[in-house]
Amino acid sequence: MKMQLVNGEEIHVFITHIHPKTSAEDVKELKFKAEAYQLLSGNPKTKGGTVAKIIKGDTVIGLGKASLSLEDNFCKNTGFKVALTRALKNSDMSKEDRTTIWKKIFDGKYGYRKDV
Repeated sequence: MKMQLVNGEEIHVFITHIHPKTSAEDVKELKFKAEAYQLLSGNPKTKGGTVAKIIKGDTVIGLGKASLSLEDNFCKNTGFKVALTRALKNSDMSKEDRTTIWKKIFDGKYGYRKDV
């Protein structure tokens, strides 16, 4: 998703979900999905999850992941919300910019439910 911050700068927000049944073979051709798979596959107590990456220009300014424990049910909206929250928290963006991104995504523009 391409977005404009309050100061006019442009950022890109990338989200990918790794379903518990996804294998390394499934994602080898997709660069960001392969990166996400590597981030999420190192822990034997998890079975997939969601990764959010925020990029400004060529620089990653925020990265967040939501790992799915063995007892969790896979839910894209919950994973999206947790991963995005962590990516925003790990970025150097102002509160105003983080709020702008959150509102653009969860107020219906990109189709994610606010109630999750």
